[in-house]
Amino acid sequence: MFQDRMESYRYSFGKPPEIRLEIQRENEVQRRIFGLLLDVSPGGAKIFSEHEFPVGAVAVKFFFKINHENIAASGELVWKSAIPNGWVYGVEYFADSAKEMLIAEEIKARIAII
Repeated sequence: MFQDRMESYRYSFGKPPEIRLEIQRENEVQRRIFGLLLDVSPGGAKIFSEHEFPVGAVAVKFFFKINHENIAASGELVWKSAIPNGWVYGVEYFADSAKEMLIAEEIKARIAII
C-alpha cells in the first residue's frame, strides 16, 4: 500500500536532463555512457539512450540531480521501445527505501517550486 502512494510521485521533465549511465554485468561496469532522464518516480525511471541494451540482462546505475540533490540510483532495465535516434527504457530500481523516500521528497519539492 505504501508503494502505491509513492508511485503517484512521477515527475516528467520539460527538458530532460542529461544523465551518466553505467552499464553493469556481474557487478562490473562494462560501459559508461550518457543519456537523458525522461521521467522519474520513487520506484523507477524512464530513460533515453542512443545505445541498445538487452532487457533484464544488464543492470544500470545512473546519476542525476533533482533540485540540488545529486542522486545515484541502481536498477534493472525492464522494458524498451525503439524510437527515432535511439531507445527508451523503463528502469525499476533495486529495493532501497531510503532512496525511494529521498526521490519522493525531491519530486514533491520540485513540484512545489514550479
